[in-house]
Amino acid sequence: MRGAGVLLGFEAMVPFRGEAWNMLRELKLQDKVAAIQDEQFRQRLVDEVRESKRNWPDREWVFCLGNDESPDHSMGDHNQLMRMAERANEHWCETLLRLTAESNGRVLFNVVEENQNLKALGDMFDGGLVFPGVGDAGAHVTYVMDAGWATFVLACWIREKGLFSMGEGIRRLTSAPARILGLTDRGALKPGNWADINIFDADKVAEAYPHRAHDFPGGAPRLTQPSIGYKATLVNGQFNVLNGTSTDTHAGKVLRHAS
Repeated sequence: MRGAGVLLGFEAMVPFRGEAWNMLRELKLQDKVAAIQDEQFRQRLVDEVRESKRNWPDREWVFCLGNDESPDHSMGDHNQLMRMAERANEHWCETLLRLTAESNGRVLFNVVEENQNLKALGDMFDGGLVFPGVGDAGAHVTYVMDAGWATFVLACWIREKGLFSMGEGIRRLTSAPARILGLTDRGALKPGNWADINIFDADKVAEAYPHRAHDFPGGAPRLTQPSIGYKATLVNGQFNVLNGTSTDTHAGKVLRHAS
C-alpha cells in the first residue's frame, strides 16, 4: 500500500497541548488560519511546543503531503518535516505553521506509523505472496485517511513503478483477495457474481487531496478523499458515481447480522 498514520493539520487533527493550542483547536478553519497570521499568537504556539515535555509526534516520521491536487506520499528528504525545517533554519513547528498559513489551512502532515519503507513494501509485493490491503476500515475517520490505498496501487505501484502489469495489479485488488477470503460470489466479472465496476483512465488515475467534511449525524466531522481519473462506478448495474460525483443512486444493500 503506502505509508499510513495520523494526519496532522487544520483539516485533520490538531494534537498539540497548551493554552494557545487549545484555543486554536476550538476555532473554525478560516478563523484558525487568521489566528496564525498574528505573529505574537504564532510565537505562543511555537513556544508551547518547545516547552512541552511530550515527545509526540515522532518528528522523524512526519511528512508533508504538499499542496498539489494529489497528496505526496513518496516520503523523501524533500517532504520530511525535520529536513524541511533544517533547510529553512526553522523550528519544525514554525515550518508546520508557515506551510499551513501559506496553504490557507489546507496542507496536511502524515505521521507515518506503518509502512515506513516504501522500497521494502514493494519488495514484499514483488514476491507474489503478499497482496495490497488495508485493515482500518474507516474506524478513525477524523484523523486517518486510507480510502485511497487502492488508487495508490494503480497510480504508484503499477503506472509509476511498474511493479505489476495493469491486469495483474487489478487481479491483486479484486479476484485474488476474494479467493483468499473465500468469497466465491464476487471478485470477478462473470454471470451470477455480485460486481461493482470502476471505469478509469489508467494514465490519470490518482488520489485527490483529503479534506474534512461535516456530514455525519449531528454535523460530526470526518476526513474524506475524492479521486482523479475515475469515469464511473457501477453498483448492481446502476451508476453510483459519474466523473467523481455521486449520483445519489443507492443500488447496494445493507448487510445485517442474522442469527
